[in-house]
Amino acid sequence: MKRPDRELLCLLPAAPIAACCTSLRESLLLSMAFCIITALTVLLSALIPRRLPRSVRTVLYSVTGSLVYIPAALICFSCFPDLSMGIWIPLLAAAVYLNAAHDEVFPKGHLLKPLLTVLAGGTAAALLSGLLRELLASGTVWGKTLLPHPPLPVLLEPSAGLMLLVLFAVIFGAFRQAARKEDGHADRG
Repeated sequence: MKRPDRELLCLLPAAPIAACCTSLRESLLLSMAFCIITALTVLLSALIPRRLPRSVRTVLYSVTGSLVYIPAALICFSCFPDLSMGIWIPLLAAAVYLNAAHDEVFPKGHLLKPLLTVLAGGTAAALLSGLLRELLASGTVWGKTLLPHPPLPVLLEPSAGLMLLVLFAVIFGAFRQAARKEDGHADRG
C-alpha cells in the first residue's frame, strides 16, 4: 500500500541540493555525504526485522542513520575542509533514515536496484545543479572562470535551485514517459 507522505519524504533531499549546490565542489561534497549516508543506512537498516512494529523500526532506523552520519561527515569534511554545509548534511541524513522507514522505497529482499537508483538520481541532481548554477551564476567551473559576465547570477539563490530541480524533474519525467511509450510500441510491433 502506498502511503501519501512517501512523496513528501522523497522530496526532503531536494532542500539541501537547492540550498547548498551552488558550485561543483559543494555538489561533490553533498553527493559524497548522500551516497555514504544513504548506502550505509539502507544496508544496515535491512538487518532490522520487519516484524517489529513500524514505530520501533523507525526509531532503530533513526539511530542507525545517526550513527552513520558521524563517520560520513568526518570523511566528507576531511576531503573538503574549506567547505561548510551547516545544517544541510544532518537534514540529508534525516531524510535518508525517514525514507528507509518506508518499506515501499526500499523493499526487503530487493534493495540493490532501488538503492542504486536513489544514489544515481541524487548524485546526478546535485552535480548537475551545482555545475549549471556555478557556470550560469558565477561564470566559473571548479573555480576557473569560463564566462566573464555570468548570465544568471540569481541562480545562487536557494529558490532558483529549487526551480532548477523542478525543471530537472519535468525533463526526466518527459524522457521516462517517452521511453515507456516507445517500449509499448516496440511490444506491439
